[in-house]
Amino acid sequence: GVMADIKVREAELRKLQADYAKQLEDARKSDPKSPVASSQLEKDLTNKLTAKVNEYRDWTATQQKAIDVALETSIRDAAKARNVEVVISKQAVFQGGVDITNDILTRLNAGK
Repeated sequence: GVMADIKVREAELRKLQADYAKQLEDARKSDPKSPVASSQLEKDLTNKLTAKVNEYRDWTATQQKAIDVALETSIRDAAKARNVEVVISKQAVFQGGVDITNDILTRLNAGK
């Protein structure tokens, strides 16, 4: 699911960051008298990492929008099926009403 994909992508970003740090460290050790070269490498690696982070942010925003749409659709469909006109968070209800939580979860899990 989405959570597993998020963990994988975050792990990839952490690995990439560690790889870039190692490359930079190796460059500084191999040629300590050339700070300009390592400075340029640092700039290049930072730009690459920033691009990857921005790509990840865009992807997560897209995933969040898809989740929001699926949730809204499931709530609307479950309410309509039960002939419920107003849906309120369970925490806001002291007594009464019809709990459609399981209906919503069933619809979400079915991908409807």
